[in-house]
Amino acid sequence: MNHLRILICLALLSATACNSAPQLDDFDADAWRSDVLGCQGKRLEQVTALIEQKDKLIGKSQHDIMALLGTPDEHELYERTRKFFFYHLDPAAACADSSTDNSTGRDLSLRFNALDMCSEVIIRY
Repeated sequence: MNHLRILICLALLSATACNSAPQLDDFDADAWRSDVLGCQGKRLEQVTALIEQKDKLIGKSQHDIMALLGTPDEHELYERTRKFFFYHLDPAAACADSSTDNSTGRDLSLRFNALDMCSEVIIRY
């Protein structure tokens, strides 16, 4: 019985070890994650490097994306378990110094398919 538990643990560890956060050149993930709701403008400084390397995000899991970009500012769940993550690029209305309504602001949008893999990375206006 203990051997079975050990084998199950090893299988789970090896399955999760294959996944890792994408490594992007000239991208400061710490600055991105610290700029919640885009209030500080740090995401705008990073978005070009991210979009230029979006092919490194395609096929990555939701967990891997969150390891890189942090918790999304918004997310939406659609039919067939499709999911979207949104990260504000322009300051959201909830920012203390914001006099803008982010309904016209830019967001980074990531679409995840039913297998929990990123299938699209775009800037939404």
